[in-house]
Amino acid sequence: MKNILRTIERGIVKGAIWIYCKIVYRFELVGQENIPKEGPVIICGNHRSFLDPPLMEVTTGRYTRFLAKEELTKNKFLAYLGKVFDAILVKRDSKEVMALKESLKTLKNGDCLALFPEGTRNGLAKGEKVKDGAAFFAVRSGAPVVPCGIKGGEKGNRKVTITYGKPLDFSQYKGSKDKEMIRFGQEEAHIRTNLDKEGMEYRVDMHLKKSKSKGIAVNGQHLKKAAQLLGLLNVVFFSPEDLSIIKNGPSERRRFVDMELCQIDKYYLYNLNQYNKIVNQRNKLLKDFYHNTDISETLHVWDMQLVTYGKQIIERRKEFVDQLNEIIYGIHKNLSGDREELVIVYEPDTEAENLENDLRISREKDIKYKMTSVGPHRDDFSFVVNGVDIRKYGSQGQQRTAALSLKLSEIELVKKVTGDNPVLLLDDVLSELDSNRQNYLLNNIGNIQTIITCTGLDEFINNRFSIDKIFKVTNGRIESEN
Repeated sequence: MKNILRTIERGIVKGAIWIYCKIVYRFELVGQENIPKEGPVIICGNHRSFLDPPLMEVTTGRYTRFLAKEELTKNKFLAYLGKVFDAILVKRDSKEVMALKESLKTLKNGDCLALFPEGTRNGLAKGEKVKDGAAFFAVRSGAPVVPCGIKGGEKGNRKVTITYGKPLDFSQYKGSKDKEMIRFGQEEAHIRTNLDKEGMEYRVDMHLKKSKSKGIAVNGQHLKKAAQLLGLLNVVFFSPEDLSIIKNGPSERRRFVDMELCQIDKYYLYNLNQYNKIVNQRNKLLKDFYHNTDISETLHVWDMQLVTYGKQIIERRKEFVDQLNEIIYGIHKNLSGDREELVIVYEPDTEAENLENDLRISREKDIKYKMTSVGPHRDDFSFVVNGVDIRKYGSQGQQRTAALSLKLSEIELVKKVTGDNPVLLLDDVLSELDSNRQNYLLNNIGNIQTIITCTGLDEFINNRFSIDKIFKVTNGRIESEN
């Protein structure tokens, strides 16, 4: 209910600002179509007045959060606007970790993040340097940057023009997540896993280097692709971020489904890899279309391949959701004390049989926006509890319970499909759960090999399990082992 009221309040305030702008100013909006309709995006605008953030809020057409200086809260009206629009407050001239994390989380959720590189109003006119925050977020998140120019509105000038430019892609500068695992100050890292499976022993080595791609070997034999490891060791990873998968953007839910399917179905992994390559190639052709219209036939060839692999992905996702619903229904009902019934609903962007036709219809729009707007890369999954879509209207407790049910269902599905118990990795997730959810989780993993990371060995855990080994880690180093 609280979330619904906040959404209504936000809509009312946005409407009031829009009406005010239309009455007081001769308002002109240019280039709104340049803002991607979904997925993370960074809006970078010039900063002239306190009116700038509300103007951007009402014109992006999307849920948008702003980085704002903490001093604004001294003004009651501005503090109220900041609260309504979920502003991310930061202490100017300091690198506040929480603000950085919240900003990256916003982009990870598939939302808009707006900021002003000038740092302060009319910063460039005052001789100040452009801040590098936009570059940091773009490189870390891979989100496109949409420039925004606001002109007019000064004293005596009632005409205000807000212009959105074409999105800038900085994804090629994004660092490898593998390389981010290397300790600061070091050039390389080595990870070794010794595995005993069905009476066979395996030694898996992974070598990470900042200057080269990672190397993987099994029993001393080099693997050409990391995908060759799939199936050797089935793992279910559960972290605090997974508790937000329900309320996050569609990309996070697609990622969950894709990771699970790739682990249990190598054919799906192949289809997904091929499909993603085709989408990337098609988008590149769309960007080149303006300079070379002769590539239309080439585009048709890629369309046919996209349809071939896209159909396979859609059909397999449907099957996966059906399998998952058979398991999650009972788990969630028990977890909620028989009060709730959870159903996962697959929401394909288009049906398999309609993909070819929809792709053909959207070609003109795709050429205009230089991106593929139809296909399973835009799918979503809804979570319906007692007939209500909890992505939008569920409480935080309902969303967390559904996420926990989802993870427990993942364990059962892996066991059912592979016939093998997966290894469960719990990354400090117990601290994010209340006692009831902790109890339910721990009661259901008693027969599964589990690796738990936590800030301290709680008696709650110590008395529940037969613990094989305990490692105490301080400042990145193992201090003791028993």
